[in-house]
Amino acid sequence: MPDRQKSPLLAWILVVFLGVAVIALLFMLLTDSEEPSTTTESASETEAVSDPISPSFDDTDIAEEDENPDEESSDDEEEEVDEEKRTDDESEEVDTSDAPSASGDYNFDVHSADGWEHTSRAESSIQELTEGQKIIYTIVEDPTQEDIVYFAAATINEADDTSFVGVYSYNTDDYSWERIWKNEYATGGSSFLNDNALPQLSVVGYENGKIVMVIQDANFYSGACSDILLLGIDQTLHGESHNLISIELEEPYGSIEEYIAPSQAIAAANERKNNCPF
Repeated sequence: MPDRQKSPLLAWILVVFLGVAVIALLFMLLTDSEEPSTTTESASETEAVSDPISPSFDDTDIAEEDENPDEESSDDEEEEVDEEKRTDDESEEVDTSDAPSASGDYNFDVHSADGWEHTSRAESSIQELTEGQKIIYTIVEDPTQEDIVYFAAATINEADDTSFVGVYSYNTDDYSWERIWKNEYATGGSSFLNDNALPQLSVVGYENGKIVMVIQDANFYSGACSDILLLGIDQTLHGESHNLISIELEEPYGSIEEYIAPSQAIAAANERKNNCPF
């Protein structure tokens, strides 16, 4: 009898358990059916964030900005090429077909001051007159007087932006010397150069009692194979930073003038450039 009374209770417990299981199963099914939609939305949001070009984004300006640095770089490269081209232009031969021909006594063969055996002694001598003078680039022999050479020297005063320039004759036999001409320049102080040039001189030739020189900007530095005389011929190549001038030995202070290079001078300079080892 007691066993029969327990059977209805067990049945109700089983019904409740089954009901809970059914409800749990239905909840799980409903939950699984909603998750794919959520995952899809999340994926869409992720793609929208990672997309490099969104629909409202105009990439034209950025593309142009990206190209501009390259264009600026190209401009810089072109400037470098132009700079290299300018140096190459300096190395080209100058045509002599339209140049006058020198006659009489002349010499346009120059010697480098760096390799001249008398440079140190000569500079020590002329520094007795003006301290700090250094021979500028070149020396030229007088074709009419044995052992006589000509050179120009300069002292640059950076403090007040001035240059002291002297032109000298020098005897390589007895080491006697004479200052033929001198001047002190300020920046822009020569009518033969531009207003920003600080003048100095280099002797590049002799013709019939004239000393031929290049007047140039002391702050200009040419290439290893640039010939100073050729730079002086084309005054416009570097913004009038070089020019050719001459002075008369018999009257140096009243005779300074612009000089037209003869074909012989140009030919000598062209040969020096062709023989440049660099």
